[in-house]
Amino acid sequence: MELGHQLHAFIVHSGYREVVSVLNGLVDFYGKCWDIVSSEMVINRIRQKNVVSCYFLIYALMQNHKEEQACMVFLQARNEEVELIDFIESSVLSACAELGGSDWVFSENPKRNLVTWNARISGYAHQGNVDMALCLFEETTLECCGKTLSYVILVSGLSVCSRVWAVERRMQIFESMRVKYGIEPSGEHYACVVDLLWRARLVEDAYEFIKIIC
Repeated sequence: MELGHQLHAFIVHSGYREVVSVLNGLVDFYGKCWDIVSSEMVINRIRQKNVVSCYFLIYALMQNHKEEQACMVFLQARNEEVELIDFIESSVLSACAELGGSDWVFSENPKRNLVTWNARISGYAHQGNVDMALCLFEETTLECCGKTLSYVILVSGLSVCSRVWAVERRMQIFESMRVKYGIEPSGEHYACVVDLLWRARLVEDAYEFIKIIC
């Protein structure tokens, strides 16, 4: 923090306090140091905020457990017609998961994609509503028709199953990766299967599965 303050002073002294990219960096720095007051002070001095400015402030607020303020920044950015990107929408959905409002933001989003679907699934899982999370996973696979489904969505689907020990369902998802979606399983997918088998107390099966993949 001390070095950051020195750099901030140097930025002001050197005449870079009007450079948006530099100020965005300061917003991110203060947020990561849990000084949200300074993050907001810096961003309020940016005359022409861009999408990176909004992202760093939203991320900083979430790091400091101020999810409601993060949502308000998102709404303000929309009102100011700032061009938003997937990462911002995903972050806001994660914030709404803490507030129980994932569905509201999702329904307001005219351009749904795999990032927002994944955040919605994770939001329900985070709230403990695994049945709804699994339903959303099924809905996502149907909407994508298996053509553009990403490995991240499949990780979410496999992870949700571990919360309810849905061994059969998880194995179905795992086995469909190559056949149905043409996606080669990664270490994360294998880890999800091992985790489920262990949680279901199928230690022998988990060990045999590890031997197969190794």
